[in-house]
Amino acid sequence: MDITYYKDATRQLSVRLSNLSHDGIHFYAFVVSELDYYEKYIKSLPLKEFETSLMSSNVMRTPSRIKFINLIQHINKILLSIVRLQYKGDILNAAKSLERLLVMPKYTQYKLTDMYINHLDAKIEVDNVFYRCVDLYKEEQPYNCNHLPYNLRHRASNGRFNQLGYPCLYISDNFDILSDEIGQLDENKVRWCSKIMPKRQLRYANLSIPTDEEINVMDSYDFISFLLKYPLLLLCSIKKIHTDATFAEEYYFSQLFLHILCLSRNYLMPNFDGICYSSTYD
Repeated sequence: MDITYYKDATRQLSVRLSNLSHDGIHFYAFVVSELDYYEKYIKSLPLKEFETSLMSSNVMRTPSRIKFINLIQHINKILLSIVRLQYKGDILNAAKSLERLLVMPKYTQYKLTDMYINHLDAKIEVDNVFYRCVDLYKEEQPYNCNHLPYNLRHRASNGRFNQLGYPCLYISDNFDILSDEIGQLDENKVRWCSKIMPKRQLRYANLSIPTDEEINVMDSYDFISFLLKYPLLLLCSIKKIHTDATFAEEYYFSQLFLHILCLSRNYLMPNFDGICYSSTYD
């Protein structure tokens, strides 16, 4: 079997994910067009090699390309219906629909050998190092660089995964990217940084775009798993075009994800410590 085709395919799709911007196009129309592109891309993959990957991955109960394409089309329809529910303000049913898709086999047409959510499952080891920065006036001295305590939630701004007024700890494994995320430093301020190291192994939902290093060591399971979660990655990776806006529709779906993954009480949902995602700055 040609083992290079799926690495090339993953790399092409990853490059597309890392450049998602709907500038000049309505957000919903952009999502529809990108999901349509993705369906066509899967159909263009070489039949024999793709079905061999499906069989060796053990991801589907009865693997075939047509069944996989049908499943992706079904997932895309559910995701688009969730976005429409959010636009209508029906957050309760949007959350229910996403939760069911992630943990109930019925909503993936009983085609998968595992829950959909488990294709996002990943772990952080105790030797990983992360960073968090905070900008303070030059005369100020920080006690730490922790995130906002809950009693100051009125100061918590929108993030890609947290809603307005809900404090979350955003950290990065790369200081330069973190500095880009924060933005230009005011000349009257100093940027302080904390180094953060886990004391135990952490379990997180992996919504990050694969790096070259990760793609180079992929096997067929990793490839099919990536294809399965691609629509989720798409909805969580679109660049924010109105940087000074109070409301960001690019964050609408990903904020629902935090609620479902970390605040839900569904007994089927794994206990995640957080969410890993790729910065739109790098």
